[in-house]
Amino acid sequence: ADLAAKKDIEIVMHRNPDVPSALIGDPLRLRQILVNLINNAVKFTKQGEILIDIHLSDQQEQGVRLNFTVKDTGIGIAREKLDTLFASFTQADSSTTRRYGGTGLGLTICKQLVELMGGTIGVESELGKGTSFWFELPFETQSSDQEPRYEISVDLRGLKALVTDDNDTSREVMLEMLRSFGFQMEGATSGEEAIAKLLQGVEDNEPFQLVLMDWKMPTMDGLETSRKIRANSQFTELPIVMITAFGREQERQVGEQIGINGFLYKPIQQSLLFDTLMEVFGQKRQQTGVKKMVTKESLQGEGLEGVKLLLAEDNPINQEVAINMLAEVGVQVDVANNGVEAVEAVKRGGYQAVLMDMQMPEMDGYQATGVIRQNVRLEQLPIIAMTAHAMQGDREKCLEAGMNDYISKPIDPNQLFETIQKWVKPDKTKPRKDQAKSQSGSSEEAERLPELPGFDVDAGLSRLQGNRQLYVKLLRDFGRNYATTAAEIKRSIEASDLQEAHKRIHDLKGLAGNLSATQLQARAVALESVVKDTQASHAERLARFADLEQAMIQALESVRILGVAPDAEHEAEAGQTQLAPQTARKLAASLREASKLGDVSALSAIAEELPANSYYATEINRLSESFEFDELLKLADELEADVKD
Repeated sequence: ADLAAKKDIEIVMHRNPDVPSALIGDPLRLRQILVNLINNAVKFTKQGEILIDIHLSDQQEQGVRLNFTVKDTGIGIAREKLDTLFASFTQADSSTTRRYGGTGLGLTICKQLVELMGGTIGVESELGKGTSFWFELPFETQSSDQEPRYEISVDLRGLKALVTDDNDTSREVMLEMLRSFGFQMEGATSGEEAIAKLLQGVEDNEPFQLVLMDWKMPTMDGLETSRKIRANSQFTELPIVMITAFGREQERQVGEQIGINGFLYKPIQQSLLFDTLMEVFGQKRQQTGVKKMVTKESLQGEGLEGVKLLLAEDNPINQEVAINMLAEVGVQVDVANNGVEAVEAVKRGGYQAVLMDMQMPEMDGYQATGVIRQNVRLEQLPIIAMTAHAMQGDREKCLEAGMNDYISKPIDPNQLFETIQKWVKPDKTKPRKDQAKSQSGSSEEAERLPELPGFDVDAGLSRLQGNRQLYVKLLRDFGRNYATTAAEIKRSIEASDLQEAHKRIHDLKGLAGNLSATQLQARAVALESVVKDTQASHAERLARFADLEQAMIQALESVRILGVAPDAEHEAEAGQTQLAPQTARKLAASLREASKLGDVSALSAIAEELPANSYYATEINRLSESFEFDELLKLADELEADVKD
């Protein structure tokens, strides 16, 4: 929205009323597809609008198929180029590369993601007349009580409102939203028409009770129109809500001086519109939906109080994730850091089950289980395997080694508790270790974590029963302890030490899953497969590693938002080569100037002057591709601050 606002492009978001909100799907991938398509639309549109439309394509008993369309008024694409548009590294016109930047790889990624999610994608366009990218995806639906409800109080039903906006699409979408609240609606296409309609309403003894005013209009903008409305004594108390582009703080300050009652930023979301209007009219905010919280009861962990388990796991972050899950339902946990410690611990006795990681130093899970089973006294001790492997035959391999059951990483709390309950009966004579533990971090649950690209924060918190404090700690531990992991994996691959590479990748895969670092986990899975494949070439492994490295850079950058700053972070993330102070300062100045001008070509040239695949070169290319010029300015400051004389 900010990028579009800087180009004076209108972004309109329209969701048809019959589209359900409470769905089951992959929000991270859906967001990635939409961001890629909308970024393209902004990039290739000089003026006009971008419409994001969602409508119901098909409805079945257990699910729906939704159509998402991103339509722009940009330069368009020649018909003969449409068939090859989704091919890797294809531009619709080679001349656009220099003018607009980018290789077309984003469209290829969109196509792959849509098809992997069981959907279809397409494009319609005409040169000079804009482009419509569309895709359809299937979703399961949640129960109807999860749908948002916008309940207007009795005294506001039938309220007469005027929507003033010169953009036809934006005005019609706003009118549709307000009609769904039960309001009586009229539209005006200019400030002059709005004032005329307000005066006519008073004359007809049917005055308007609310005005929604777009800021950006020709002839007379929203601020000037609002100022004239307020100057009329008949309208001094008339509520006015200003609709402005994202990030226009100056307009907000002027609007408050005029007497604007509320502000909304484009593109408008129905829930925010509802909440703003309720605030303007002094209404108590109604419940707009039911959000199921993850509790120990819903996780089916009830009845495990007093159970004592041994957790055999060498990764400290994975240890904390598992311990927190189990403590939430009253399970007492001791930790063994490797197979040798696990064997010694179970010999001492007192455990009702063992959670056994498969890959550990000194003695792995298979070997430790074999040793334990040689002890007659321990033949019936339940041993539950935990592994990041999810391949056919892995369960059978664990059972053959003498284990009783198998759960995969990242650990799903429901599966963990259900599996333990199959093999363990709680000892009611033992008190719950920490009755207050389930409230850990509860005072922080209302605080939202910042958006962390590469992480599904909601899923991560859900895995930890909403313990925000612990999740932040684990993310910081990850940033501190895994800053050099990518470099270590690369060294192992280049040295053809595939056993060591596989060990590190496998550990990273399980950890990424437990932290809900979804992209990093997927890249680790892909790299692990080619490292294990003896037929794969060295070039294939390095290519897959490059994908993982990018995901690792993103994950570490996200964690930095939480205050993590490993000493060797830049070197670890991308093998940064230290620049001469004079060169670094010169590049920082050039980067700052190009960012202020929004000159993508100049930014690409600056990236080429930096060491290939270095932290700064990678970041410049990534940020310029999505026009994140404010972030590039911060990067320039960071580069200058890193100079060492």
